[in-house]
Amino acid sequence: MLPTIEQYRDTLHTPHGLLRSLTDIEPERDIYGDVIGVAGNKAAVFKVWRDGKPLMLKCYFKANPGANDTYDYIAAHTSPLLSRVGLLREEFFVYGDNGIGRWVDVVAGEWAEGRTLAREMELAVRRALAARQANGRQASSALGDYDRTPTTQRDNGQPRGDVQTLSALTRNFCDLAAQLLESPWAHGDLKPENIVVEPGGVMKLIDYDALWFPGRVAARSVETGTPGYQHPRRDYRLQGKAVDHYPIALIAASLALIAREPGLYKERGIDESVLFDPEAILAGRSTLYNRLMEEAVADGSEHSGQTTVDSTGSGRELTAAGDPLARLLTMLSSPGLELPELNDAIKNLNRRR
Repeated sequence: MLPTIEQYRDTLHTPHGLLRSLTDIEPERDIYGDVIGVAGNKAAVFKVWRDGKPLMLKCYFKANPGANDTYDYIAAHTSPLLSRVGLLREEFFVYGDNGIGRWVDVVAGEWAEGRTLAREMELAVRRALAARQANGRQASSALGDYDRTPTTQRDNGQPRGDVQTLSALTRNFCDLAAQLLESPWAHGDLKPENIVVEPGGVMKLIDYDALWFPGRVAARSVETGTPGYQHPRRDYRLQGKAVDHYPIALIAASLALIAREPGLYKERGIDESVLFDPEAILAGRSTLYNRLMEEAVADGSEHSGQTTVDSTGSGRELTAAGDPLARLLTMLSSPGLELPELNDAIKNLNRRR
């Protein structure tokens, strides 16, 4: 049995002499001196400091049978989308509740500096909606910490800065997606919480436990991603580069829609997507999705006067003009994981931002 989160945290409180190679580290602490950590499904991630530089320390409290192969692959195949991390075997001596300790493996490496895409979206939407509500008030109305943009710098009740922020998030995600689609591997659990937006706007992937790469053997222990972002028919037997197709289409379409209308954004549960429930889309019972598709088809028909059936086989009609957002929406009702036209739609969406 692996150590618990609290056992890792307690041991990190005074870590000196308890790590083989990561000597002289100091964990990030709160104002009370307690070690700060973020728990996921299988592991806790701690920010530690060494020689004035931040490092990521990932400590597993649940078994991760594929960790050796995953991190060996990452070490041999560097990518600007991935942080430089590695699996350190028997690196950390952790004490149990009985006072007896043992050496355990940890993942350590580069700390991805910035906020998650999920957090960036939330903040931008909150500012946009707060500014919209304040647009009709007196100039002296207090906007709090959400927005201090002068009324003259607003477009349609929304600060230009927030329009630019939401559009930039869409554009930068499309850049990441285009690179990811050209990579020989797939992330496997793509969602806004697993994407960090660095201070310059560039996005980087984190959490590689569900990574697919050539030679990876399908097994029940392989993670299949967060349900709210995955195709409903994905399971451990369906592996390959296409596992990222559906979440890429879902996130890109959601970002583009929220950039147009921030009011669409909703609070999410841990396994929920930003706008849509994939299960509901495939079952034909997603009210929002159905409405947006009807609007996209109607809008396109007005401009082109002709329609065509999308190649995903979903049976939905799209305009011959090929609006990339409408194409992405149509892909979300695809019966299969592989979306052959995704790369083209992502690139075209980015050109229109």
